[in-house]
This record gives sequence, structure tokens and C-alpha cells, in this order.
Amino acid sequence: MSSPFASKLGTNYAPKDDEVAEIHALLVDPTRQLEHLDAEISAVRNTLDKLTEERERLGAYVAQHKALVTPVRRVPLDILQEIFVACLPTHRNCVMSAREAPVILGRICSAWRVLSLSTPRLWTSLHVVEPTWSFNALFEAKWTQRLEIAKAWLGRSGQCLLSISLEGANFAPYSPTPRPGQDRSVFLAALIPFAQRWQHISLAVAPAALETLAHLADSDVPMLQSIAIVQHHDYNYFQLLDWGRFGILGGARLSDFSVSGNNFRVAELPLRWHVLTALSLLGPTGVDHTAGGAMSSETALQLISRCPALTSCGLRLVDELATEIYMQPSIVEHSLLDSLELCCAGTGIADTFQHLLGRLSLPVLRNFTLRVYSTARLDAMSQFYAPDAIQRLSRFLASSTQLRSLDIDTATFSKELLASILPELPPTLQHLGMNDMTQHSDGWGWEPPEFTGLDDDVLDVLTSAPCGSTLKSLDIRYNSTISDLGFLRFITSMMRVRPRPTLHGVNVEFSREIQLDILPELENAIESGLEVSITYQPPIPTYFSPWHGLPDYLQVSA
Repeated sequence: MSSPFASKLGTNYAPKDDEVAEIHALLVDPTRQLEHLDAEISAVRNTLDKLTEERERLGAYVAQHKALVTPVRRVPLDILQEIFVACLPTHRNCVMSAREAPVILGRICSAWRVLSLSTPRLWTSLHVVEPTWSFNALFEAKWTQRLEIAKAWLGRSGQCLLSISLEGANFAPYSPTPRPGQDRSVFLAALIPFAQRWQHISLAVAPAALETLAHLADSDVPMLQSIAIVQHHDYNYFQLLDWGRFGILGGARLSDFSVSGNNFRVAELPLRWHVLTALSLLGPTGVDHTAGGAMSSETALQLISRCPALTSCGLRLVDELATEIYMQPSIVEHSLLDSLELCCAGTGIADTFQHLLGRLSLPVLRNFTLRVYSTARLDAMSQFYAPDAIQRLSRFLASSTQLRSLDIDTATFSKELLASILPELPPTLQHLGMNDMTQHSDGWGWEPPEFTGLDDDVLDVLTSAPCGSTLKSLDIRYNSTISDLGFLRFITSMMRVRPRPTLHGVNVEFSREIQLDILPELENAIESGLEVSITYQPPIPTYFSPWHGLPDYLQVSA
């Protein structure tokens, strides 16, 4: 519609008195037409509302009848039960949450609820988290609720074998004293009535709570196959546990045992060593080889010899420099062990490499993890032993002709030592992990190394090493000395391997800020299938930000 005021529309123009009258006269007919259109729209809307109401009524009629003939209603109950069981998580135990099976299955309809509650196999695994102590009404309700749910959950499992994990509350000096009936062992005690059907048990509890298990005999756990114990730090409990009283560890079927903490001595564990297929004795490593759980290289060799069925083993070692004389230089060969993790500490790490790796023969070793708990560089610890020790390590790796995965702490190794080890890695290697952060010798916490040998030059050595043509994945953690350009050069070289590159995944966590964004340069490699993950330590937030002190300060800073 044309208007004599077209040039003024959409502006801040203020009309004069005579123009105001002209505008009112101009709008008489358009206003009448607008009212007419509103009436027509209202009539059409009323018609549409009636049609919509009729459609909803008819649609509900059809949907209700179609629901009667849906295929799922005709699935036999035993098949539906198998589907329910297939919905359970397979990599861990089930949790007390309506967001996943089996709980969510009972929220669909009443029939499914009845079926799920009457299917014992749905309730054979459970992860229990004990609420952290706090004296308030919310804690009291949650504590009681979670304990009762755990009992009811396991009560639905019929006579099926059970897999249970318990994450107990971690006690600190300021933790309030529990009320009567609410001590630190109540949740563990609630599991005892089901001990006859325990198959896999994982307990992360305070040492004092473990006393609850002391009265159980091996006959009380006839089906137990694996037990994992993580001892939470308890400020009120320091003495070693008397593991000889734990008859539960002597079960005839127990083949997988794991314990971490310092409240045990290996020699006192009443295990059937000859039937163990998996053994893990890891955790905080003290600087004294007499500390609970730690052992010398000689003791480790004897232990491995006692376990002929082992396929997986994790040990923590403390060798003190020149304090132990090795009288038996014989080779210890284990024909089944394919996964080995060693956590080394003390001043005699060079001795560990020299005497343990030099005497250990593992022809089917596929996975090897080496953790070194020390802030000192290896070649500075023992000038006398270091060269021979590194030769032993290199020779051990080179002789592992089935090795597929290697994860190693690199912060203790100098650049020269790393450069001498990498070329010795067998061409069967497919995964390499290098951790550049140093753990405290007491096992509590991590810290950046004073020096590290893992830099651009070492990556170049890896590129040309025999394993460079077979490597499928690389994982570098907490590094600060590899440059972005050096890392880009490494990936570019690895993607040129002929006849075709084998590298499929790279994950790098830099403990420094970004120097150069190299992802655009890697677009072609990523498009060809390479999975790349690069993370950097964020810059320290400035205290001069105008948002400092406000709730959204961190969001703005990011």
C-alpha cells in the first residue's frame, strides 16, 4: 500500500498537527479491513480447534488399539528377560540410578516392573556408595535409604552369583563420630549375609572396616573368584592388619586378588598362590623396602615363581642401593604371564632393572607397564649401575617379541637413556604410553619433574625406530618439553610410513600453554582416519580482570 508518508516511516520523524489529522484519516479504511481479517482468522481458528479436537480423539482411539498389537507385547517373557539382561552394563557393576538398567526397566510400565523385579539375574551386580558422614537430616535419610536399597537389591538376586563393589566413606580427622548403628563397617556388614554367593568383590574401605571380614572362613565364600581391596586412608588406624586371620583369601576358587595400601605384608597373605591367574599388589610405595606391601626384586622373583598360573601381575618394588646380595642368579621363566606392571621406588632402581629384569624371562609378555616413583634421574642415582641397568631394560624389551603395549614413566630417564631405549622396542609394539609426571616416593600425589628427557629429538628417534612402522596409538601425558612444531613434525613423519601408516590414534596432554595451533595442519591426517586429542594446561587467570570476585568470573575468563 502506497503512503504519502513512506519516506518518513521507520524514522524518528515527528509529524505536525495537520499531518497527524491526515494520518488518522488515512488509517480509517485499513483499520476496518484489519478488523474484518481478524474476524475471519478467529472463525478459521475455531474451525481448526474443532478439527484438532476431533483428530486427537480419533488418534487416541487408533493409538490405543494399535498398542494392543505392538510386537513387544507378544514377546515371550523369557525372551524379554534376556533383552533386559542385555541392557545391563558390562564394564562395571550396576548403580542405584533410574537412569540405567535395571532400575529404569521398572519405570516403563507396571508389567515391566513386575517382570524386572522377578528376574534375579538383573540384580546380580551392584555398586554401593556409602554417603560421606554429615550430621544433618538429608544425610540421615540418604544413609538409611541407600543401606536399605542395597539389602533389597541383593535380596532380589535369588540364588545367582553376585558381583559387588563398595565405595566406603573416606575418613578424615575432622569426620564426626558416627552415631550408634552407623559405624564405618555397617555397609560391608550388610553384604556378609550374601557371602555364599559372592563371585567378584571389590572393596574400597578404611582398614578398620576390613576387620568385618576376619571371621569369614574359606567355606563361607565357596564361589568367590576375585577380590579387590583398596584401603582408604584412615587417620585413626595405623597398625598392620593380621591378614592371617582372613580365611576368605584361601578360597578354593579365588584366582584373582588385588590389594593396595600399606597395611599388609606379602608373606602373611593366606592365598593359594599356585591357583592365582591375576595378582596385583600395588598402591603407595614407601622409601623403605620393609614398608607394608613393598618387596625387593629377589622377593618378587620368588613370588612370581610361586604363581605358575599367573597371566597378569602388578608389583611394587623397593630396592635399596647395594643393600641386598643376590645369591641365585638363575633365570625365572614364566610361560603364561602376558601382562606385567612394576612400580619401582627407593635408591636402588638401577638394581631393580639389573637384577629383576635381567633374570626374568616372559616369552608371551604382551603388556608391560613401568612406573618409577622418584624425583631423581636414573643415571644420577647410580653412576656405577646405570649403564648396565639400562642395557638390561633395553634387552628385556627387545627380547619381548610378543610385546603389544608399553606404558612407561619417562621423567626419571635422561634424554640419552630414552634415546637408547626406544630403538630397542620390538616391531610388534602397537601402543606406547609415556608419562612425564613424577609421583612422590610415598605414593601420595604427583609433581612436575625437575628435568625430563622426552623432547623433540626423542620423538624423532621414535619415528625412525623399528616400532615406528607398527605403532597404532601413542599416549603422552604431562609433558612440557615437546614443542608444538616438534609434535607436528612427528605426526607428519608417522603418516608417511610406507606402504601405509599404522598410527590410528594420538593423545597428548601438555602441562604448558599452547605455543602454536597445529590442528589445521593435521586436517588431512584427521580426514584420513587419524584420531587426535591435544590438551594444554590453561593459562593462569589474571587477578586484574574486571570480573574478578564475581560468580561468572571463571566463565568470562575462559
